[in-house]
Amino acid sequence: ADVICLNEVLQPYDGARQPASYFEAVKKRAGVGHAIVECAPREGYLQRLAAALGTPHVVFVEAEREQCFFGNCAFGNAILSRRPILDAGHVIARPAPGDILLGEQPRDSVEARAAVWASVAVGDERIGVCAAHL
Repeated sequence: ADVICLNEVLQPYDGARQPASYFEAVKKRAGVGHAIVECAPREGYLQRLAAALGTPHVVFVEAEREQCFFGNCAFGNAILSRRPILDAGHVIARPAPGDILLGEQPRDSVEARAAVWASVAVGDERIGVCAAHL
């Protein structure tokens, strides 16, 4: 593929660096606010995935950190591309208290959502792509 859109990306993140207690917290739905062992962005799994797939052009947008289910880490969307990215941007949608209901139950601890877009060079053309996690 020339362009790959990803949701629920943790960046910078490397699961191999995380202690067992981190994974236990996430399994118990107690990951919010849990400290993670960070790595340099180039060492994170997003950059390693991009390199392995031959997609050197990467755009990442952080949607959430404070309420991230997977711990205190940037959580968002990414676009990977074999072709040059000419322009990129994003939109963040942060829910206000009472915005979201599950049945009659307010869900005030919902993570923010995001969309990231990019204009990718394909020959003499610009092709627009978007990754959204709503």
